[in-house]
Amino acid sequence: MQLLSILVCFSTFLQASLSLPLLVSKPKPVDLEFSCMEVFDPKSKDFKHDDAPVILLHGLTGNKESWHGVFEIIAWSTKRKVSR
Repeated sequence: MQLLSILVCFSTFLQASLSLPLLVSKPKPVDLEFSCMEVFDPKSKDFKHDDAPVILLHGLTGNKESWHGVFEIIAWSTKRKVSR
């Protein structure tokens, strides 16, 4: 009896899934807002323009302005491009 109910349930699910066309759409690109800071001192020779940038990502509770102090400190101390 239990096997019969499983088969009925499975066949109903199979019929429903085959009768409905799948609506698959391509993902749409999203424009991202960011700020970038690059510290350059012409007198200094330790500017690292070849290094990968530091990228700060924030979650849903913050915004890019809340990272402003950290953004500047990292840019000055590492002499690398920092994006937030």
